[in-house]
Amino acid sequence: MSHNPDAANNCTPATAGCYNVPAPPPAACQSVTPADFDYATPQPYVFGPNGDPITQSAEQHITEGHIFPGEPGNTMYATYPPSDPNSLFQQVVWYNATTFNYGQGSLQGNGNISFTYTFPITINQFNNLPAFIGNDPLGPGGGTPLNTNKLILAGNCKLVRTSFPTPTD
Repeated sequence: MSHNPDAANNCTPATAGCYNVPAPPPAACQSVTPADFDYATPQPYVFGPNGDPITQSAEQHITEGHIFPGEPGNTMYATYPPSDPNSLFQQVVWYNATTFNYGQGSLQGNGNISFTYTFPITINQFNNLPAFIGNDPLGPGGGTPLNTNKLILAGNCKLVRTSFPTPTD
């Protein structure tokens, strides 16, 4: 039995009026679950304004580059009330699992696999304002709230390359 109400209505990603119906994952991801994700293996990245090469794990890359205060110019995961980067990283792992399970997957030209998912906007119980997963500090007014997550995996669909909040496509 599916927990997705749209599945009971014989919905597909192309069916009008159906929501939250994930497209079939790319072939490399058929037997993968979020429990298989590897955030620990060191891999090459570019870092800083000069694009210097650096070797980091995906956890280090996400924590240092995409969790507030992060690397200038990047979109940032953020919470209210603020939490420490290690706690917020655990929230990002959950965002990525949800993005993988319910998002739209696609192969990228470089062999990586990306998944994108827009989270519903809920009300934050601490301030009674809309809750978002992150923000774009360079957006209008000093910051644009973001509720879409992008997860990028290597071609084996297990090695996490990065993830970040992004404007809705």
